[in-house]
Amino acid sequence: MQKIKKVLSIISYYLVPLSLIVGALVVSQKGFGAENDLYGLYGNLAMILLVIIVFLKPLSQIFTWKWFKIGVAFRRQLGVAAFWCALFHGMLYVRLYDLFSLESFIGKGNTLYLLGVVGLIGMILLGITSNNFSVRLLKKRWKQLHYSVYGIFFVVLWHAGISQGHYFIAIGLGCAFIVLKYMAWKKVRKK
Repeated sequence: MQKIKKVLSIISYYLVPLSLIVGALVVSQKGFGAENDLYGLYGNLAMILLVIIVFLKPLSQIFTWKWFKIGVAFRRQLGVAAFWCALFHGMLYVRLYDLFSLESFIGKGNTLYLLGVVGLIGMILLGITSNNFSVRLLKKRWKQLHYSVYGIFFVVLWHAGISQGHYFIAIGLGCAFIVLKYMAWKKVRKK
């Protein structure tokens, strides 16, 4: 398991950002439409990884399937990959739409961008502290900081609901997560 964790760490810390850079460079030669699609894909990947991360723990506490337990062991690597996808999604959209002023994020009709920035700041905090050095440095505060992933999850759901118009999916995922966390808290077990 440690060898797999080491390989996944190398992939998430080094190969994911490298592939995102290469993808952005290749697609930037094809114009606005292609960039918009790719950067949206980066955001979707970040959200999918975030959904997996937050759902793994309650699922592993409710169901006895070994795959959920194994998945929990790799949440840090998934989180780092989600961080890179979110970072590239946010930064490249800022560049693509020239969102360099404060007015771009605050004001009527800019809820999408404000939620995106809040989610991105949260992902950056989690991403830069997803290493052993930060665990040792922050001690108990590290776990407290990483509990903020649940709030970030709901901000990202709201952001995705607005950007894609899939409010039903966002609300469904949020409600499903709340039900699973409640079941885990009540120590419901399923085989």
